[in-house]
Amino acid sequence: AEAERVRTAQENEECIQREAEAEREWTEAEKTKPKMNRFEHASSIGDYLTPRPAQYAIQKLTNFEYVELWYFSPEGCKDALKSSRSVADNDMSITRTDDQLTLRPTSAFKVSKAALADHELSFLIVLRAKNLFLVQISKAKWPQPNIDALSLFFWHLENHLIQNNSEIGDMVILTYASRVRQDWHDCLKRDEGFNIGNINKNLIRTINEELWDK
Repeated sequence: AEAERVRTAQENEECIQREAEAEREWTEAEKTKPKMNRFEHASSIGDYLTPRPAQYAIQKLTNFEYVELWYFSPEGCKDALKSSRSVADNDMSITRTDDQLTLRPTSAFKVSKAALADHELSFLIVLRAKNLFLVQISKAKWPQPNIDALSLFFWHLENHLIQNNSEIGDMVILTYASRVRQDWHDCLKRDEGFNIGNINKNLIRTINEELWDK
């Protein structure tokens, strides 16, 4: 009888431990479970829908990486919309993020064949693309000082005097913007970042001379 009582007590203890473990696992699963946000009942959609860039570009921004401004241009957004309708977007790929495996659409890793480098765009297209780019980096939670520096960077280039003083002023500015923005990202990765909002007049002069010689 004593042995039976001990065995029953052990079984009850094991049962309690299993239930406690199951409860802990359920609680942990609930913490990581995606949550859907609520909304204001009286609210409605706005009068203007912000164009949506390709998932590839959004993923680049999420990782704080360089991506061409073309993806944020009207043409780039049209290309993203067309690509999102394709059957290929149903394909999924596995990627590792923070030591966790994540399933993502293959489109998040696909470079558009139509993409152009910044210096291959027209000046007007760059001005339009940079507006959506600045909106998207804010959504991607880039540090505010970095966003402010890029905003100042584009403002200085848009208003630079070389556009009025040189026949190739637009090309000089576009080439400067393309090279400097890429270098800025490379330097940030090496923890050697600089303020991109400070325009280097000597570098602009050098690029101007380089392009004149071509």
